[in-house]
Amino acid sequence: MIAKSVSSLTAPALALGYGQEPKIGSVYLREADEVAKALVEASAVLRAAQYEAQHDKLTGLANHTLFNDMLSQQLLLCERMKMHMAVLFIDLDGFKAVNDRHGHGMGDQLLRAVATRLDAAVRSSDIVARLGGDEFAILLIDTGRADAHRFAKQLIERISAPYLLGNLSICVAASIGIALFPETAATPEGLLLAADEAMYQAKREGKGRSVVAQVLTP
Repeated sequence: MIAKSVSSLTAPALALGYGQEPKIGSVYLREADEVAKALVEASAVLRAAQYEAQHDKLTGLANHTLFNDMLSQQLLLCERMKMHMAVLFIDLDGFKAVNDRHGHGMGDQLLRAVATRLDAAVRSSDIVARLGGDEFAILLIDTGRADAHRFAKQLIERISAPYLLGNLSICVAASIGIALFPETAATPEGLLLAADEAMYQAKREGKGRSVVAQVLTP
């Protein structure tokens, strides 16, 4: 009986070690039952910690770390499958004025509202992240130049529509830089750098627009 109880906890303990949710069946001793409950609680704590480490606390979107990890994984897949991919670097135009005029609380509400619109605009296979401040990024899987440019234009229109926050109607715009795999760069670092540079070019050209990056050596 004791051996069977202990044995039944082996697989859940291994699952916890691998960061998976333990599945615990019947146990036969009170002590083993207490261990089983502790494993379930430890799993919940671990998964919560992993989520917090990979997601932006304010918006719930992927953070910079998770976005970089997913970008690296998807780039390898695209190389293997001969697929295209686009990275969009998004910076809000006019966000600082909102913070200065209405306070950081309103700024946070606006960032959450923008994040909701971005998340609603993409497919389930795409990845949206908040990189920090009012900077966001989107990874578009199996997307070429024309589709990425069309999507960015639609995204700017979506972001620029007024936000009703409390009793206020807030307006911001967005500048977007687009980097393409494999045309622009062939590494995660190169793609992000190219998209960032293209975003600043969009700002220099008048904001509220998108620019496709030129070939940039990582």
